[in-house]
Amino acid sequence: MVNLMIEITNLFKRLGNKEVLKGVNLNVEKGETLTIMGQSGCGKSVLLKHIIGLFQPDKGSIKIEGKEIVGMNNIEMSEIRKKFGVLFQNSALFDSMTVWENVGFMLKEHKKLPPDKIKEIVKEKLALVGMKDIEEKSPSELSGGMQKRVALARAISMEPEIVLYDEPTTGLDPIMSEIINELIISLSKKLKITSIVVTHDIRSASEISDRIAFLFNGVITQIDSHDKILNTTDPILRQFLDGSTTGPIET
Repeated sequence: MVNLMIEITNLFKRLGNKEVLKGVNLNVEKGETLTIMGQSGCGKSVLLKHIIGLFQPDKGSIKIEGKEIVGMNNIEMSEIRKKFGVLFQNSALFDSMTVWENVGFMLKEHKKLPPDKIKEIVKEKLALVGMKDIEEKSPSELSGGMQKRVALARAISMEPEIVLYDEPTTGLDPIMSEIINELIISLSKKLKITSIVVTHDIRSASEISDRIAFLFNGVITQIDSHDKILNTTDPILRQFLDGSTTGPIET
């Protein structure tokens, strides 16, 4: 029997006049890296916000390790969120804090550890993402790629079981994008993390994914291994992957 980390069933969500999610069904296995792809504005980030409990669906079910989170109260949801780390698209570091204060923020808030212990953990996590000896620097002193790696160290600071990546390579040059891809792979293996990645970067998806899910018109229309998805003959998915203006997707 498949060991599921996340089970999403018949998920619906309307935002304003637009029905964004129209019955999403998606299972994520423990330890896998699942990438969600789709057009801009199709609801990928909305789906991530449901998974972490920031949005409540109009209808449907979301289970984390078999536990239903739809309708949970704030105290229960706070406990569930401790299972998660999040890498935001723009890194979302606090400009007024040093690197060690940024990476150690969640540890200080939730673990109530002494400063020396927090610094020890921060050094360890920064080393995992290849960023040693920068603890006292401020985010403004770092390049975009370095900021992304610091944000990734923060995402794994609480030793999460699940990490959500929202467009992890957006705005990065090809070399730095490859570094981030390698980090996603290595952290998944070393820390046995379940990873969900939202990206438009087809090369990245091909490298990091165990499976790729395609979100189109409010539902998951395709989900399979990266090889099968990237070699699909389905006209809608093929048009998206090729970036063509000709095909069944209206441009």
